[in-house]
Formats: sequence, C-alpha cells, structure tokens
Amino acid sequence: MIRFLRVLVIGLACGNLLAAEPAEAPKIIPSTDLESISLAIGSVATIEGRIERIGTTQKKGITFLNFSKQRGGFVAIVFMSSYGQFPDGFDQFRNKVVRVTGKVEVYSEAVAQIVIKKADQIVIVDDAAPAAN
Repeated sequence: MIRFLRVLVIGLACGNLLAAEPAEAPKIIPSTDLESISLAIGSVATIEGRIERIGTTQKKGITFLNFSKQRGGFVAIVFMSSYGQFPDGFDQFRNKVVRVTGKVEVYSEAVAQIVIKKADQIVIVDDAAPAAN
C-alpha cells in the first residue's frame, strides 16, 4: 500500500510538471522595425519580412538575404559551411515573406543580422505582406 501511494504521488507530481504552461512564443519583429531589432541584439529573436535582395560573395562564400533594397537594413546571412542545409539554394526565398529565428548580432556599420546555420531557422510564411506592428 505504501509503495502504491509513493507511485501515485510521484505520478501526480510528474503529471503536474507535464501539464505546466508551455513557454510563450517569441514575439515576431517586423524587419522594418530597426529600433526593436536593435533592442533584441544579443538575444534570440524572430524577424519577419520580405527578402528583397540575395547576394553571395565569391571569395568568402557568404550568402546575404537582405530584407531591404537599400544598405543598412536587417540581413540574414548563411556561411558556406551551412550551404548543405539548403539543397534547393537560396532563390526559393527571393521576394518571399520569411521568418528568421536566431541570435541577433551586429555586423560592421551597425547592421543587425542573424546567422542562419540550419534550414529550420528560416521559414517561408507566404507571398503576402509582412507583419506590421
């Protein structure tokens, strides 16, 4: 009987742990909200916006997914070491609204960026307009 009660108590305790509230989903920051993105520097965030330009450096093997037509906007980058994660290439993201999740960092000239190392860090949302705040 005592063993049964112990198992019951442990089972109830585990059940309470399993029934705990799920973690809150991260806030999605529009790629045009550079102020909010700058506040997220150093932390993990999800940025949403349309990929306006894609460029690849020839010598360093870095692909830039630019969320702005002009320099100085938010950028997601992929190093050559992660190209294998994208067997269909990067053109699939051109002119698409995507969500990129990762640690927000600052590159030279105060450009905020997320380095994409795995394919699940970028998701095509659709061809509609990006989220607005």
